Amino acid sequence: MGLLDDISKTFIDVGQKGKDMSEVARLNSLVTQTENQINDLYGQIGKRYVSIHGADGEEEFADMIKILTELEQQCVIYKKQIQDIKNIQCCEKCGAELLRDSLYCSVCGHPVSKQKERDADDRSMRCSKCGTRLEAGMNFCTVCGTPVKRTEFSEADEVLPDLPQMEREEINPHKVCPNCGAEQSDDAIFCTECATKL
Repeated sequence: MGLLDDISKTFIDVGQKGKDMSEVARLNSLVTQTENQINDLYGQIGKRYVSIHGADGEEEFADMIKILTELEQQCVIYKKQIQDIKNIQCCEKCGAELLRDSLYCSVCGHPVSKQKERDADDRSMRCSKCGTRLEAGMNFCTVCGTPVKRTEFSEADEVLPDLPQMEREEINPHKVCPNCGAEQSDDAIFCTECATKL
């Protein structure tokens, strides 16, 4: 009988170890999920902090915020270069990718801005670093923050005042810089007057 008892006890021990291993695996999975949620929340807290205190935050965050800003600028430049290579643009209303010569968005039907045609026609009014179209009077590129060379506006200062009223309204900015109060276009990332991140 002792042999049968030993075999029975061995099966019970193996079964218990299997249950224990299964429970450990389940708990490890829960730990991983919870840690992912914690890291996600840290990311959201950091993002919110930068959006609220990016310009006036504590000194110990200044270096990280500067690097983050530079990485965001670089990302915008890379995305623009991808669009140029693929010959696409994004719909201003819904963000869908469209061919550059599209007249209307194929997803939401929004008319494509005539701004894109002016972009293609006038290569002299572009940022020397990222190629973004520059408007007359800009001191900094709204995408990458690069200072504007005054020679980039040799023709622009003469052309812009002669635009019809309707086209002037299309160009008129809708954002206001929190630092200097200058009006900015909706897609501006940096102020055209003081280069503050918007």
